[in-house]
Amino acid sequence: MLKYLLATSLLFNFSTSDLFAQDVQDEVESVYISEDQLLQLVIEENEAVRRQKYEVEIAEQSVTNALSVFEPTLGVEYESSYGHEQNDAALRVQRSSSSTYQYEDRNYKTSIEGLLPTGTEYQLYYEMDDPANSLQTDAEYGHEYDAKTGIKVTQPLLKNFGLDANMANYRVATKEKEIGKQTLRQAKMGRLYEAALAYADLQYSEKRVRNELKLLEIEKKGVDIVAQLAAQGRVDRSAVFQAESDLVRREARVDLAKKVFRRASNSVRRMLVGTTEQTDQVLYAADPLEMMPVIEKLGTKDLDYAYEKRPEFISAKIQNDLEHTRVDYASNQRLPDLDLVMEIGKTGLADNGIEAHHKLGSTYKFWSLGVQLSVPLAGGLKSKSSFDAARLRKKQAELRLHSLEGQIAAEVDMAEYELESTEKTMHKYQRILRTAESSLKELEKKFENGKASRYEILKKQSEVLQAETSYHEKLLDYKKSSLALLLAQGRLLEHYSLGQGNS
Repeated sequence: MLKYLLATSLLFNFSTSDLFAQDVQDEVESVYISEDQLLQLVIEENEAVRRQKYEVEIAEQSVTNALSVFEPTLGVEYESSYGHEQNDAALRVQRSSSSTYQYEDRNYKTSIEGLLPTGTEYQLYYEMDDPANSLQTDAEYGHEYDAKTGIKVTQPLLKNFGLDANMANYRVATKEKEIGKQTLRQAKMGRLYEAALAYADLQYSEKRVRNELKLLEIEKKGVDIVAQLAAQGRVDRSAVFQAESDLVRREARVDLAKKVFRRASNSVRRMLVGTTEQTDQVLYAADPLEMMPVIEKLGTKDLDYAYEKRPEFISAKIQNDLEHTRVDYASNQRLPDLDLVMEIGKTGLADNGIEAHHKLGSTYKFWSLGVQLSVPLAGGLKSKSSFDAARLRKKQAELRLHSLEGQIAAEVDMAEYELESTEKTMHKYQRILRTAESSLKELEKKFENGKASRYEILKKQSEVLQAETSYHEKLLDYKKSSLALLLAQGRLLEHYSLGQGNS
């Protein structure tokens, strides 16, 4: 008899598993997905993650753009001008008493100009003038070339002086790029956390449905046994009604478990939207729900580790430095414009361009040196408002950083407490399950010796399945608490080997 019961139990375990899959496949084909596969897809192909990747690439272009202000430019100019005009009395004196004046000039100019990180503006130029006018003799007309080469330098002495002022935009862009990378890392962690939770729910809900189906089969067998006993007059007819009522309640629990499973399956399926594995089919967990490796509890002493790993805290520190850079720049912009302006060069004059160019090596030189001062009469309202705004943003960044310190400490502390609590509860339910399994084995021995009934065996099997479902529920809570601690510590990506360091 025991062999028959055990064989029936094995067949029952196999058939309920197929029954669950077949029940869903009647509506739509099912697909199995592993946890690693899901997490990898979410990290690489999730829409929110991909958008943030583009933000990082945009920030990298901003860095290049900030450096582009130091790129030298080549300028090439050509100008031709003509004029024929009358001279008034004053002009006749200046223009050899002629009543008219005619000119036809041409000018060529090539220059390289740019800005240095020190704030120095420079221009290296070469210029050739070919003037022709009515003041020249016939022999001179169109044969007078004036070559000129030199360098112009404007050096700020107060406002826009030095590396700090002129590299500020580059430093800001670099910090914004780093913030973008941390925001990307935060997006990955957030999506990974959501996906891991969704997959854990799928694992548990699938296990729950299978156990509920097994319990349903046990209830059906129990109804048959009670009905046989009632027909033999060994139990009251009310026991049959009670067994049938329990069966209906179990059917309702099966329906509820299936509903929860489909909801969990849809949650995982939504995670795949926009990925190469997007599907309309019902998703099953290819991996069973198992205990996660023990998560190291950092404690208050090692809280700095969480500060080093949490992307939002890293971003807040970078933002604080960024605002400090902006304050320094805004402070520099409050200074008056005081510029040193210099120009030095050589000239050459001849009746043809080549000779004029050769004369540039002669002693015909020129230079100029001066200063330019510009002071806002109202005290610089624009620069003052920009400076005040920069200081306020700096205070905001400091408050944000201080707030995150307390928030992260609280989150890590709470996550460690919840993990410890759920771990204890899980082990208690694990002992309950083992006790129920041991009790079933003892009852099977009694049944073999004719000291227990089939009905008692079925009831004990029901207890084991319910204890197993309860244990898996606590196992689910433990996994979620473990994930929450990893998220609070900022090492969720590293745990799944999907991220390196803070990049």
